[in-house]
Amino acid sequence: MQVVPVHRRAAISLLALFACARSIDGCADDDWSSPWYASGPPTVTTTQTGGKPQAVVGFAANGDVLLSGRTFSGKDGTLTRMASDGALRWSSNLRPTSWTFASALTGGDDGGAFAAFALHPDFNSDDGGFLARFGPTGTRRWSHYVPTGWLVRVGSTRIASAGCVALTMLDVDSGNVLWQREYGSPSRDCRGGGLVGDGQGALYAAFEMQAGVNAIVGSRLVRLDADGHEAWNIAIPGSGIRAVPAVVGDVVIVADATTLQGRSTMDGHRLWQAPIADGERVLGATASGDPVLVSNLGLRQLASATGSERWSRTITVRGADIVGDAVIVAGDSVLHRVDTADGALAWSTPVSDASWLAAGGYDGTTFAVVRNREGSQPPEVLRFDFASGAQTAAPSVPPVAQPIEGTTIFAADGRAFGVGVTGKAGEYAVRLRALDATTGMTDWEIAYPDSSWLYREWSGLAEPAATADAGAIAVTLQAYWGQGECPYAFTQAYPVSLYRTSDGARTWHVSLADPQGQSRCSSVSRPRLDSSGDVLVEVDEFRQCPPPNGDSWFCGRNTVYKLARTDGHVLWRADDGTRTGDPDRWSMVGDDVLRYGPFAGSTDTVRRISGADGHVVWASTVFSGDGISSEVHRIDDTHVVVFPLLHGSGRWALLDTSTGATDWLADAGAQSCPYPACYDAGGVVLPDGDLLYPARRDYGMAVMRLYNDGSGTMETRAVEPNDPSVVSSLDHFIADAGGRWHALLSRRLQRAANASPVGSVGFIAPFDVATGVLGAQQAVSAFNGNADDGSAWQWFDWKAAPLDSLRMPDGDHLLGSVLAKQAPAPTTASTRMIDLSVSAHGNLAVQVEVDRAHVSPGDRVSFVLRATYTGDAPIAGAHLAAMPPWSSGVVDAVCTVDSASDCTVDTASGNVDATFDIAPGGSIEVRGSVLVLDIDAIPLLSAMAYGPSGLAEQDTIDNFAGVALAQSLFVDGFDAR
Repeated sequence: MQVVPVHRRAAISLLALFACARSIDGCADDDWSSPWYASGPPTVTTTQTGGKPQAVVGFAANGDVLLSGRTFSGKDGTLTRMASDGALRWSSNLRPTSWTFASALTGGDDGGAFAAFALHPDFNSDDGGFLARFGPTGTRRWSHYVPTGWLVRVGSTRIASAGCVALTMLDVDSGNVLWQREYGSPSRDCRGGGLVGDGQGALYAAFEMQAGVNAIVGSRLVRLDADGHEAWNIAIPGSGIRAVPAVVGDVVIVADATTLQGRSTMDGHRLWQAPIADGERVLGATASGDPVLVSNLGLRQLASATGSERWSRTITVRGADIVGDAVIVAGDSVLHRVDTADGALAWSTPVSDASWLAAGGYDGTTFAVVRNREGSQPPEVLRFDFASGAQTAAPSVPPVAQPIEGTTIFAADGRAFGVGVTGKAGEYAVRLRALDATTGMTDWEIAYPDSSWLYREWSGLAEPAATADAGAIAVTLQAYWGQGECPYAFTQAYPVSLYRTSDGARTWHVSLADPQGQSRCSSVSRPRLDSSGDVLVEVDEFRQCPPPNGDSWFCGRNTVYKLARTDGHVLWRADDGTRTGDPDRWSMVGDDVLRYGPFAGSTDTVRRISGADGHVVWASTVFSGDGISSEVHRIDDTHVVVFPLLHGSGRWALLDTSTGATDWLADAGAQSCPYPACYDAGGVVLPDGDLLYPARRDYGMAVMRLYNDGSGTMETRAVEPNDPSVVSSLDHFIADAGGRWHALLSRRLQRAANASPVGSVGFIAPFDVATGVLGAQQAVSAFNGNADDGSAWQWFDWKAAPLDSLRMPDGDHLLGSVLAKQAPAPTTASTRMIDLSVSAHGNLAVQVEVDRAHVSPGDRVSFVLRATYTGDAPIAGAHLAAMPPWSSGVVDAVCTVDSASDCTVDTASGNVDATFDIAPGGSIEVRGSVLVLDIDAIPLLSAMAYGPSGLAEQDTIDNFAGVALAQSLFVDGFDAR
């Protein structure tokens, strides 16, 4: 974290005034917050790359090993540094996405690391790539979105990064971009490239040239000095340069698909050329600069000065890396050392077979080999004596913090039950815990390991669904393998289990695996418990059709199972031959089940199924020819409101669940944006039976009330305040224990569709359902627009039934199931209680100023961010966050305060995140500058201010501001490309 200077314009001490105020970040506004973690070894993520290199393993000069992969959940990338003896140095989680992979890893001499992360190799694009530096404890010192894929250290103070289209030089200490030069094709996609330095400040980089879509016509090879001055720039026609392995003296070596070339460092002309045989690739270059080529059948080395072959050796190669002055080769059940001086075989050591990852970490005596054992995690690390080949150690990969995928369910007895799953590659554990919802203290926690679902390498377990009632917790899971046209391509089983709420003890565990064969693109519902404690679940699936259509997978089935509370055996099952696509299209009426159609071969749309034996009690044909939407509202013990499946008609109906009769059918006429289809969030039932739906219309908030009288009346009204400059959205309504309604809403700055990202803030406010008036708003969550930042953030977990994941035990507390990320910890399930007690009424406002409206790449834009506060009491932990459109880093950032204090500014992510305490009438200013880079988006420098949860603001429109800039594609009047 980078802390910038603070200048005071008012000498005022605010220590006593801010003693009780708290910051929203870091969960300081929470009565309690309980992120849920497990412990497990890190995993590595290997994928065959077609362009940028992949580096799942890296090494440090002292022998430490770096492992890059993803967490068990796949929501975070993970970088782990372990010592040569297996001790954990640190583990850090970053950018929550499964689409990135490490393309370059370098262990820092300070115990940290530099890591370049690119997109999934199926894309090989610069979009989304970023570069990060980690400190000696794994904390993120900085990270920036820059084209990356290849890294070169330039002296002790700089690091160069090359991607598909650009070469960027960054300051090692701050991460700020010093300069950037663009060369690649505008498509920003590549199959190769490369970067190498000569150790004296000169850089040689290759960028592919394209003509049309994916048509490679050659590469551009450039030489620049450390300050970005270009010495030469040449176009080389052909298949495109795939690697730039070395520069030796006056020769820079490059490789395309079929040849290895030596080119002059003076002007880039070709000095020699040697063929690359079919199946060969460039392994790298030795310390002398001589390149080594490898195939499955052997090795050979060429002279860097002439391209002539120095030596060759026929040997089986399953994996190889250059270590010291040798090539370490994995063969069939053997490890070899081949000396690069003459190709001689120094030694051979028997080893078990495993998937090769890398060799390195040479400390002058020993080196490491990192492998994947077949069908197992974690990776295996072996150390060998370099001189003799004797194995010296097999340190276990140390466990690290792993996320738990799950949710929280709230019981009437005041406890919150966490239900989650963690694990990978078939070794899973179902985890449960009970929290006191008042204090957040853990009553009990228990885990149930199970490896019975290991099916294939790409197997997985879907996030659990759960319910709790009558002293029991029911949990459904989905064990699957493969991912293709749907999240869970093939399902192996549907594990269902029941646990005691008193201590988490498992009552039973069964699997609904079907002997008729595998299902495809299927899903399982959350469970329900009837009054006897029996469990009901529904499975919705595609199945392989019987003859004569046996090759088709488009035969559907929807099945309700009732499982006995005593041992989980199937009491009855009700099948229907229609796949609805949603396993939760059913509800309970007493101990019976309401199923919503359409149903195969029938005009029925709703059926009541007896809980005793599964027979049909009654059937309704309301909205026949269509079906019933999953948006069903229980009005009272004997009535539900249903909507047609395809919406659009503007109709809804009230059904008597005792008889199946339609009490009334309302028709508001055809709707261009019907309810509930147009609304992102579910509606709620008001005390009088009316339905209330939240929404966003254009840029503003609105609600629609559907009257419970059969009249077809839909009353729509705007919820103010709204403004075209800010996009405002009502997300959900929730009632507190006293019956008072509250609205959860979010706001962000309005931006053009192709403008740079902006942040958003979530608020909660009292809501008068009679008048539609929104009360004072309090911030409960914030996102600064950069998913890769290192700040603390968490958000409420809007699942299929969002109101089941939220509670308001009173008007001053919000209890919810959330997803939490507090780097370097992984993104994980959490339960959070926010204190909404109001400590101040007031208003935060933000302004953004820049010193120029028109910019070009290479310009430096100075900015001023200003936050002002008016109110009836001081606040502490207020935030001013800004998102520059260019990820080049903020320099010369200074915070100036007036009737404010403790202004701390973090610019490590390339954004601005200022935290401060402020008195009524006070203000702060953050000044800095940012380097303009070439981006595809419209540059928008946006900012937002938000207070601690204790600040109640009647109007939060002016919490957001921004300035759009006009950016030229030219530098000094000439095309930058």
